[in-house]
Amino acid sequence: MTSVSDEDAGRHGTGSAPSAEDAPATMPWWTNARLRLSLLLACLAAAIAVLLAGGSGFSSSSSGTAIGTPHSCVPVTPQLAQASVSELRDLHASLLAMMEPLSRTRYAYGIAAPQAAWLDESPSNLRSSVLADGNWPAAFEMRSWVVDPQLKSAYEDVGADVFMFAGAPQARSFFIQASSARCHRAGVEGSASRPLLARTLTWVNPDKAAEEDIFLLRAPRVYRVAVVRPQGRTPSASQRRAGLARAAALACALPDAGCDLSRTARHQPML
Repeated sequence: MTSVSDEDAGRHGTGSAPSAEDAPATMPWWTNARLRLSLLLACLAAAIAVLLAGGSGFSSSSSGTAIGTPHSCVPVTPQLAQASVSELRDLHASLLAMMEPLSRTRYAYGIAAPQAAWLDESPSNLRSSVLADGNWPAAFEMRSWVVDPQLKSAYEDVGADVFMFAGAPQARSFFIQASSARCHRAGVEGSASRPLLARTLTWVNPDKAAEEDIFLLRAPRVYRVAVVRPQGRTPSASQRRAGLARAAALACALPDAGCDLSRTARHQPML
């Protein structure tokens, strides 16, 4: 588009832009440079006011609600260690004691990403996750369907992850981040009576499903057990506690959980 000042400069035979007074009286008001500038400044001020008032669609809260979208509040996590074939098998085996009784309804397994603690992403298959050097990210996940004991006609999603880091400091950093209510929608964090030194987290995941998690730090590994309710169901406070109890009972089968197994047997989930 040719600007008015370019046309006027050619018309007047000079290299300088004309002043507002040079505009012909018969031309529309919007050809006046001074008026156009005033209008643009007014529009810019209005747009800034809308953004400051929250019109951008993003919000923040100290209650654990994610900012804007589920993807906008995922912390930077420590890098996973790399696992050889034998190490990956060992990670897989560490979940079997807990997940083997649920193998009939297992529907997903593979490499887990640390961001799954916030995004609830499905595990990736082994072939697509292999690294350039032939190793894998040191993490594994299994998922199964289980009848919800409180909603007999519905199924809940039970999953277990293990993440291995280069050392204890990195594992502890991830454990603190992932079990925190921060960046988890409607998140409520707490301490578990079992397994030993475990952390609890209740929240609403990005699929809008209520979820109860148990996190267990056994450096350099971090374990997570998740019980995900059917979509559209909002559990009561007592149902939340029952969900955490089921997650804790499952977590007690993990390595070095340190639970009283006779007590744990009374809390096994219904299959």
